[in-house]
Formats: sequence, C-alpha cells, structure tokens
Amino acid sequence: MKMAISLLEEDTLRKLFKAQATGTFFEALPMRYYGGTALAYACSLQLREAVVALLATGYVDLNDRADGCHLTGFLPIHAVIANSANYSACDMYDFVTGDLKPEWRADSRQLTKVGVLDLRDGILDTAALSPLQLAAQLGDHATVRHVLRKQCEIEWIWGPVTSFLLNLDGIDSSGQGGGDIMELIVRNKAGRKTTEMLLSSFMNGFIWALYERKWKLYGRKLHWTIVSLDATLIVANGVYSFLLKSSPESQASLRPILFLIVGLMSVLALRECFVTFLHIQNERASGDAQQTGLAYYWLRAKTFIMQHGVHLQLTACSLTAAALLISYTLPSPESWTVTTGWYDSNQTVTVSYAQLQAAGRSLRGGGGPASAADIALYNAWQLTNEGAWALLWLVQGLSLLFLTMHLATVFFQPFLKTNILFLTIWEMIRNDIAVFMAVFFWLFIAFYLCLFVVYPRSGDMALPQVKSFNSLMSVLGLLDLSLLGERIEFNPLLQSAEHLSHAQFITLWVWLMLYYVWLGFSMILMINLLIAMLTNTYEMVRAESDLRARLSFATGIMKLELIADALGMRTHVGQTHKDYFVYQVRDDKGGPEACG
Repeated sequence: MKMAISLLEEDTLRKLFKAQATGTFFEALPMRYYGGTALAYACSLQLREAVVALLATGYVDLNDRADGCHLTGFLPIHAVIANSANYSACDMYDFVTGDLKPEWRADSRQLTKVGVLDLRDGILDTAALSPLQLAAQLGDHATVRHVLRKQCEIEWIWGPVTSFLLNLDGIDSSGQGGGDIMELIVRNKAGRKTTEMLLSSFMNGFIWALYERKWKLYGRKLHWTIVSLDATLIVANGVYSFLLKSSPESQASLRPILFLIVGLMSVLALRECFVTFLHIQNERASGDAQQTGLAYYWLRAKTFIMQHGVHLQLTACSLTAAALLISYTLPSPESWTVTTGWYDSNQTVTVSYAQLQAAGRSLRGGGGPASAADIALYNAWQLTNEGAWALLWLVQGLSLLFLTMHLATVFFQPFLKTNILFLTIWEMIRNDIAVFMAVFFWLFIAFYLCLFVVYPRSGDMALPQVKSFNSLMSVLGLLDLSLLGERIEFNPLLQSAEHLSHAQFITLWVWLMLYYVWLGFSMILMINLLIAMLTNTYEMVRAESDLRARLSFATGIMKLELIADALGMRTHVGQTHKDYFVYQVRDDKGGPEACG
C-alpha cells in the first residue's frame, strides 16, 4: 500500500482505494462479509495501521455511504461486526468508533445500505440495520452486549450497588423502521442465536422483560378486544348454521344474523389487511437503505400473513362469504315445490312446502298416522333438500373450522403453558403426520392396486374367500386395516376351493402373502415409525418449550404494536430520560457488567 501511495497518480490511487471486489467468489461466506473495499477489508481483518494509512490519504472515509459494499450494503463498521466469528469485533469496534481521530471515527448509528444480495430474494435481510442491530441479526451475543455497554449511563452509586440507565435506541420496537432488536427477534428468518435473546440467560431476561411491559402497557387490552371480535364472529356463524340446519324454513327470519356476520367478517378482514399494510410501511427505510418494488412488498406481505396465521382467517372469511352468498340466493322454503311420482302409480304431481311439512309431521308422529304416500312424498323432498343445500353445509362447516383454528392460534399466545401444548400439536401435524401421510399414501396405492389386480376374479365373478375384494370398494377395507386395525375377513372355504383352478389357487395364496406383507408394513413398521416421529417431536418441543412459547408471545406483541401505534396509544417502554427512553439496570458488582 505504501508503494502504491508513493508511485501511483492521484486519480489512479483514488480509483484503487474505492474499487470493490466483484465476482461470484466474493458472494459466498465469509468473503461477502469483508465489505468489498480495501478499507473495509482492513477493518474486517483488524489491520489498524492499514486503516490509519488509508484514512490519512483522504481518499476514503469510514462513513462514506458511496463506498458501501455493493453486495451486502455494509460500511466498514458493519464489516467489523459481521466478522466477529473470525476475529473479536469488540476491540476493533472500539478502535474505529473511539480510538481514531474524531474526524476519522465511524458513526455507530450508520445503517446498512440495500445490497445486491438483499435485492436477490432477500438472501441476507440485513438492509437498514445499525451495527448493534446487525450483531443481533447475526446472533452475536457478545458483540451485542459490548455495544450495549456503550449505551449505558451511570445514574447513581450507593456503596457496592450501581444503577445504570440503558438507552433503548435500536432495541425498543417503537423506534424508527423495522430493524430494532425486538423486531429482529420475531422476524421469520431470525436465526436460533437471535431468538435466544428472549431467554433469561441473555442479560438476565432484559429483552423478555420489555415484551412483558408492552403486554401490560397495551397488549392485554388489544388482545382481548381482538379475541372478543373473533369469538363473536364464530358464535354468530355457529348460531346461524345450527338454526338454519335445524329449521330451514326460518331462513328469512335469520337474515339479521346473516347481516351481523357479514359486518363482523368485513371488519376482521379489513383489520388484517390494514395491519399487513402497517407492517410493510414499518419495514420500509429511507434513502439508500430502502427496498422498493412490488416483489419486495409481496414478499413482506406473504411472510407476515403466514407468520401470524392471517391466511387461516382470510380463508375462513372467504368460505363464510361463499356460504352466506349461497344461503342468501337460495329460494325461500315457502316457495319450494317438489314434482314427484306417487308410490303406487306413474302419475307426477307438484306439492307445496305446506304439504311437505304435513308429511314430515306425520312421519314424526305429530300429525296422525303416516301413509305410504306421505313416506314417498317426504323422501322425495328430503332428496331435493339435500341436493340443494349440501354445498351450503359443506362450505359453512369448513368456515367454522378455519375460524376456530385461527382463534386458537391467537387465544393461546399469552398463556405459555397452553401455548406450548398447542405449538406441539401443530409441529406434529406439520412435520410428522403430513410427512407420514405422504409416504403412507403412495405405499397404500401401490399395495391396493397390486392386491386388487392379483385377486383371482374378474367381471361379475365373485370369490367367497375375501368378499370385500370382489369390488372396487375393497379400498375401504384396506384403509380400515391400515388406520383402524380392522382385519379383512378371510374365509378359506375348502369346499369352494375345489372349484378353483391351480393357477387361481396359487394366485390366491400369493395374494394372501402380499396381504400379510402390507399388514406388516402398515400395522407394524409405519405405525411404529409414526409413533417414534411424534415422540421425537414432542421431546424436541419440550426441550425448547420456553423459547418457542416466548417467541410466539413476542410475535403476537409485535403485531399488536402496529395496531396500538395506529390508534395513537403509547408503545414506548422504559423511563423518559432527556430526549430518549432508558431501561434501569442495577449491579452490585461495581461495574457496568450488568449492561452486558
């Protein structure tokens, strides 16, 4: 570098020091974390003399955003933080922020720019982060503690006890942007080390205490308000469904409940869409740290919707809307007519709903003895009724299922013990049962096709040995065997076996062996594997139950904060000190270790 400074011309030297590393090689780890420029590389590798020499030329600056890495958007101070796994970032961080000349020092509030790797499907998701926030995003607990020490201020000392005020800038989610530590922890792509900052082992549960304070400040009120609205929609939908199903003729009188459901559903759907919009707005930065474009907005919206279970509620609202539309457009029962043939002739007649009701009362014993004509008439009406309303019952039932499932995901969040159980069940369904059923399905199809084709009969011929395999409905018997343990009845019937040819007899015994092979697969191997998978998931979730429950709770708090902020409620936690908010930490060791 000294030779370059002494031999090269000024323009060439400036281009050399501002040049960035390019090529696929530098996109991989750890190269992409080095910062791209010569100054960033020197900071990453902790070459202090080289850093001083480069800054002394005046061609480069630690705070020049134009020199930010084009791949990651890192400035040199961010490169220092990102390389803490290879080198201790704490000493170098102190060097570039405090040991250099004041005009050379790096600004610890600088945010990362948007890099190529961020634009490429959000590979890094590190745009618009300060050094403190970047350390949290990378899960570097030691560096986070070290930087937080710099934000501590001694309040008072009384003997061995010292009280510190920790500046919550960059920590509290009520700050600007979506990159505060409390928000990074609940991000969908947050790493294990990042989420572990919720545990009591990190700074004595300091971060978790902030979430608990937010719950008491505004979360409790908003949570129960939202739960009440969701529960009201389920109750109204359920009452409407039960009344309509038990008495279809009351369709017109139930219209007020129908309009109530439409109103509630519209409010809830608009609420979720509005909160998703607020999330996208909150994640937006400014200047060269801001990502834009429909692809970015769609990615953020989709991630938020899936993370918070909004897709369940939107699906439920869509199904409810479809059910109500079907219900509203069906003709009134008073206008129902049925054209049917009498039981004893080919004559067809058209009957009214009143006649159908009378026939129904006769069948139920409330209107005199039921005649054969009443039976034929009422049966014909039942078929017409089910045919017209079957789709309504299907859609309405599914909407109630999805609404109830969504309410469960929201309701259990504040209760850690019940939330752990709910999360365990969900993990088993998603990771174990879904995987098991995918493999089981293909094995079932393979053996069913084989057993049905191998069974030595065809056409209208039926063999008495295994009666259930004389038709295509044998699939039900095979499913009962696999899932419920119901054995397929096998009758050797030696006297009938005398009428079988040698080929049929051999094929029948081959079929029997294949049947027992499937029996071993389904009842012994597959079921025991499923039990083992469920046990493993249960033990894994139980071992991480505290972290998973806290993460679920924190995720819900961050969603509620978007609503609280929009309503003008106070969302800042901590004490007001000067022009910022602080969190009080006390230490009986006589040093700032409590802050870290």
